[in-house]
Amino acid sequence: MCFGVAGAARAQQNSLDNTTNVTTNVTITVTTNVTTNVTTNAETELPLFRAQEFDLDVFGSYLNPEGRFDKLFETNIRHGTWGGGGGLSYFLLRNFGLGADVNVSSHPGRIVDQVTGNMILRFPISNTGISPYAFGGGGRAFSPSWDWVYGGGVGLEYRFTRMIGIFSDARFLWSDRETAGNRLLLRAGLRLSF
Repeated sequence: MCFGVAGAARAQQNSLDNTTNVTTNVTITVTTNVTTNVTTNAETELPLFRAQEFDLDVFGSYLNPEGRFDKLFETNIRHGTWGGGGGLSYFLLRNFGLGADVNVSSHPGRIVDQVTGNMILRFPISNTGISPYAFGGGGRAFSPSWDWVYGGGVGLEYRFTRMIGIFSDARFLWSDRETAGNRLLLRAGLRLSF
């Protein structure tokens, strides 16, 4: 905003009575220069989910033995064990990544229950921070029995920022040897992205 004052004085002489008249003109000019830049959040924010992203997971878990997948909701969930674990994943593309995780529970016996590797497909909903995902893979179970396991699951992630989010997922793992080694794993935790 600029303010300007311009003044001019004019002197005239009246020839009839030999007097001098002075007339003063004052002009006040107000100039306003306002520039407004309007952009939307989508234009200024970086995407919350991106390609070439490295994730670190820390989670709590509940591991329940299951006989068969088709009897999933008929099994008593009171026979499971609480635990936790950690995982690493790397997203080659915005929607596709590879990951590995280890689960440790309060089950007596071996310390580590299982180590699995997974392929992950995620489906971010615009830049809302919400991303459902599906994953599948296999690995080695150590407790309660020493088996190869394979399976898959679904989950949901919410990102507060590009680097901090929370997640929850469920997976069913089949044993290669017997149905007694099948298991349901529920996880919820914190995800840090780099």
